[in-house]
Amino acid sequence: MALRMKSRNALIFNNKRTPPHVLFQQACSLAIDTRLALASNILTHPRLPRWIRWFPLDFPFLKLNTDGALNHSSGRASAGGLIRDHGGRWIHGFAINIGPQTSYMAELWGRWIGLQLALELVQHTLREGNTAADFMASIEQDLNHNTAFFSTPPPDINSLLHGDSVGTLFLRI
Repeated sequence: MALRMKSRNALIFNNKRTPPHVLFQQACSLAIDTRLALASNILTHPRLPRWIRWFPLDFPFLKLNTDGALNHSSGRASAGGLIRDHGGRWIHGFAINIGPQTSYMAELWGRWIGLQLALELVQHTLREGNTAADFMASIEQDLNHNTAFFSTPPPDINSLLHGDSVGTLFLRI
């Protein structure tokens, strides 16, 4: 209902028509976000502070971490991720600018691109235990729908990789 009213107001006050397929896409995104919120009990259980960290897999496995990011001021979404070995050392990474999209879709794009790189397990970690993937998701906000692949880690990520490899804890509030 709110999307229809917003569309009607845009037409009346700004002479701007929203195509039906755009309204449908917005409604689907809103429905997905609402369903995820309800499924995760966000609306019924307050979040309690807890310590979060990145955990490596046992040797010889590699680990893929991905994350999506939404810049609320520009409305542009991006995703990024990296593959690390059992010691937290960089294997490969990526970042993609998705353009106007929801944070949920940015998460899905990150997983999709990450799965194209990885043959092993995909495990999502909360942002506090996923700082390196969060960094990768944020660095390509200025790309024009391109994907950047990295065979070596970007310089600014080394301290985050080190923090993960030594087990740095982060408080999630």
